[in-house]
Amino acid sequence: MLTQARTKQWQLGEWVLDAPSHRLIHQGNQVSITAKMCDVLLVLLVNSPRPVTKELIYQTVWPNVVVSEQLIARAISDLRKVFGDSAKNSKFIETLPKAGYRWLVEASEINETSPVKEAPVTALSQRSASAPKPEVTVKRSVVLPVAALMMVVVILLWLGFNGVDDASTPVDHTAFEISLAHPLTSEPGVENAPTLSPDGKTLAYVYRKSEKDYNQIILSDLATRQVIAKVPFNGQSVNQFAPRFSPDGKHLAFTRYSSDRQSCAVYYVRLDKLEAQHKVGACSTRFMMSVDWSVDGKQLFFTQDISADKRALVRADLADTDLASATVEQLSFPHLPGTTDYSPRVSPDGKNLIFVRGQLKPSHHSAIYLLSLEPSSNPVLNKPKALTSLQVQSNIYGLSWVNNQHVVYLLDADIKQLLRKLSIVDGTDMLLESGSYHRIDYHRASGTLVYAQSKQVSNIVKLSLADENTKPSTAVLASTREDHQPRVSPDGSQIAFVADRSGSDQLWLADTKGENLRQLTRLPRAVITDISWSPDGLDILLTVQSKNATGLYSLLLQDLALKRITTGDFKVVDARFSSHRQWLVASCDINGSWQICRIPSDGGTPQVVTEAGGVSPYSPHHSDFVYFTRHQQGLWRMPLLGGSQELVWQAFPEHSWKNWILYENQLYYLNHDGHSQQAKLMRRDLISNETQVIYQGSIQWDETSFDISPDGSTLYLSALAPASDDIYAKTLRFGAFGQQ
Repeated sequence: MLTQARTKQWQLGEWVLDAPSHRLIHQGNQVSITAKMCDVLLVLLVNSPRPVTKELIYQTVWPNVVVSEQLIARAISDLRKVFGDSAKNSKFIETLPKAGYRWLVEASEINETSPVKEAPVTALSQRSASAPKPEVTVKRSVVLPVAALMMVVVILLWLGFNGVDDASTPVDHTAFEISLAHPLTSEPGVENAPTLSPDGKTLAYVYRKSEKDYNQIILSDLATRQVIAKVPFNGQSVNQFAPRFSPDGKHLAFTRYSSDRQSCAVYYVRLDKLEAQHKVGACSTRFMMSVDWSVDGKQLFFTQDISADKRALVRADLADTDLASATVEQLSFPHLPGTTDYSPRVSPDGKNLIFVRGQLKPSHHSAIYLLSLEPSSNPVLNKPKALTSLQVQSNIYGLSWVNNQHVVYLLDADIKQLLRKLSIVDGTDMLLESGSYHRIDYHRASGTLVYAQSKQVSNIVKLSLADENTKPSTAVLASTREDHQPRVSPDGSQIAFVADRSGSDQLWLADTKGENLRQLTRLPRAVITDISWSPDGLDILLTVQSKNATGLYSLLLQDLALKRITTGDFKVVDARFSSHRQWLVASCDINGSWQICRIPSDGGTPQVVTEAGGVSPYSPHHSDFVYFTRHQQGLWRMPLLGGSQELVWQAFPEHSWKNWILYENQLYYLNHDGHSQQAKLMRRDLISNETQVIYQGSIQWDETSFDISPDGSTLYLSALAPASDDIYAKTLRFGAFGQQ
């Protein structure tokens, strides 16, 4: 079904979908969508007007892959943005609660006899990870002639301007593909200004701990994500910024600021001798200025103050092969007051320099300029040329060469970060993707885009239950990722938790001090919804969501062997080990009704325990009972191995059905007012019925999870942490990808 649909062109009302090239066309404008977005749209079209379940989309678009349910929602949301649609007032894609989605507009395949309202585009495939506002106009009557003419022009331009890339095959730079992002760092604090070594094996970036006020350059191994070295401060209170590898990968240049930010200098070090730091010259203190090397590694480009309100680019000629001294020459000459020239980047062939020229007054804006580095008797040729226009509140935050004719850059405009590609030959400026970026850098050899991104995350903190007024201390497990679902081992010595530190949900393990951290699983794009220790502490139960279904796995800690636990055809959620090693407890869908069931821990058919439904079972290791909730009927319990059910608490809050645990006669649960995302952590004595707030703070009622140590003294809680930057990477490649 999908294979054939991918070869078609579709009429969608006033829109045309050219499925082979992943393009949507409307009134002469075209928008590129990702391959997966196109597949999701095709599934809706071929089934229209019938509803399409999420399960069918999973099975069709992501066969044999464990993915998050949010992936479908994101694809639907992105498609709606392209069509100008909304979930509330659907004109194209309708959301059907518990049923899936439905395409609303009449859709038909375009063939030789079908009337065509918009001419399909026949150029090479163009793919991006988001759907920007249409920017390219294509007129129906000239598609084929222009395509042929443009191919000749592209070849001539390539032959005339490609420089060091001349040995390669011409690449169509209107076709591109961007992969999903994956994190390269996850330390608590701020990571910024990333760059990759020429061989692509080492990441250099600037790091500032949350509690510190200085920046330090870190070198880490890209494969293992382990820190290799830190550039030393040499006994001075300074800030390091803007690391840049030399072309041979043996040196690192950077800027160094005093603690009061009143002085700045450019330095370089040999990577095999970081203590010996050589000063090249003074740099401007106005911004965190970047530096770059010439292609032969004998010059450095950076920014200096030339007057009280002007800052220009300079070139430092490093005199000898040991890079021991430098002579500085001014390259740019800004005329307007308040102007700064910064972020120099040398082209791969060394012939040109791009940089950013910015002004704080009269309005904050910046633009990209091009400066020839080749000697010329004509002064006009050595004057910088503006490649983009200065616009109010429009700033460039990072730029890098793709090859000798194209540049990628980040434009921050109207509170949006736009990743764009610019041609220095004809000025073509196209949007690649919008998203959260900061200080990008592009590694040409591997096609890797590295950048900083900020997000609010959660850490695992501890709360002493002995002191009712104690607030969470410093995080036990801190990162700039989502750390959640803490589960304390039966002996109280370890914490298992779920984190996306490696890019997707994985199971991690640490001691209760937050040390000896290690990743236990390597699941592909997993969503782990529940974890639970066995009573003997020998293995951990994982509930893994895949294709809108759920799989149970047992991880044996001795050898990290992952075993699938069979449950027949039953849909199972909220699975946990019970106090009896041989049984799991879970919520099971029995003929459309949720019941509490027990499942043999080595696999087998679930056995129903309850008589009248129930969800969110919990069997404390110290109890032979299984506790569970019923919709608007409170908290219940019954013997795990059979017996009468009894009501524990009639007024148990309905919205707290999942975020609760029990320790002896103490019930801990999250309570909120139904409107705010903030919540209160409550404790209720089931004997005296006394209820009290034990913590109120940065916790989200619908996402927070918690657990108690075996001795009942400490509660481990997943709490919100301040937003901070991590380094991410994406693969960004240009050309025709169908043959790769």
